[in-house]
Amino acid sequence: MGFWNKLKQAKNYLTGGGLDAHIRFTDEPRLKQPFMVELNAVIEDHDIEVREINLIIRNIETVKVRVTGNQRSTRDNQVINTSRDETETNVLCEDKIVVTQNTLLEANRKYNWNVQVHLPERGNPNYQSENCKIYWTMQAFFEKGGNDPNTDLVYFEPAYTIS
Repeated sequence: MGFWNKLKQAKNYLTGGGLDAHIRFTDEPRLKQPFMVELNAVIEDHDIEVREINLIIRNIETVKVRVTGNQRSTRDNQVINTSRDETETNVLCEDKIVVTQNTLLEANRKYNWNVQVHLPERGNPNYQSENCKIYWTMQAFFEKGGNDPNTDLVYFEPAYTIS
């Protein structure tokens, strides 16, 4: 292996590079019913040993509140009205789906994994108001040595079926 190949492999180790991965929904995402997603990865110039490939699914709530108050000026001792927006984000529920473990991903190859997803029962439907937003995200992580590569964060809205 030449110097430049070793340098590129070291860069990928530190930055999480070396692969390009994406999530694609093959079924309509639903609350309370399983659906399928496809995880696609293209491996670049060097083999990658992964300890675990997993999907992380989160149901997240973001709340924005306007905080108002009074502040006394130090210069002329006058009361000044102040206001600012405070935003709080909480993970309402989270699930981890293990796609595969202890796998060698060979250089210059494409990989596809079909994964059945069942959203957590305590999850909420998407919602948006002036001050509150509830939404779902999904992201795949490739756990290996160094910085772990991952897919882009995917925002999605599962359909809600009343049974």
